Amino acid sequence: MADTSKTCLFVVLGAKPSVHLLEEPSVDELDISDKKYRLSDREIGFYDFLRNRDGVIIGFRMSPFNSDPLIDYADALGYIYVDPARVYLEIYLREYRRAADGPAEQAFGDDALWRSSQGTYALQVGTAELSDGDMDMMRQAAQATG
Repeated sequence: MADTSKTCLFVVLGAKPSVHLLEEPSVDELDISDKKYRLSDREIGFYDFLRNRDGVIIGFRMSPFNSDPLIDYADALGYIYVDPARVYLEIYLREYRRAADGPAEQAFGDDALWRSSQGTYALQVGTAELSDGDMDMMRQAAQATG
């Protein structure tokens, strides 16, 4: 039987972003770095993979269908740029803040918002659009931040 599991990218929106590659959950609760997260919502909006001039993924732009509570929560985090007028947020990994001068690729599907019992959010996005090289970059980001 073929493996039908999908890998999704989870970005925990803590004091610093942490990246995790996990199988798409089939339940409403999951563990990320030994913390329990419960599903808040699925199909929450559109997202873009942000890249620099070299084509390296440096972050994500999320345009949620319902801005509450994500926009308010993210506004307090220094690595996230929030545009309240156009209702989107840009999540930058590591030192790349506002360095997205390359192409952005819009994607949708496999997206969800998760919340821990401590109130920390994790954003889930799909990886189907990513190349093998992109997935290698995401694995490196997961090792560096997770």
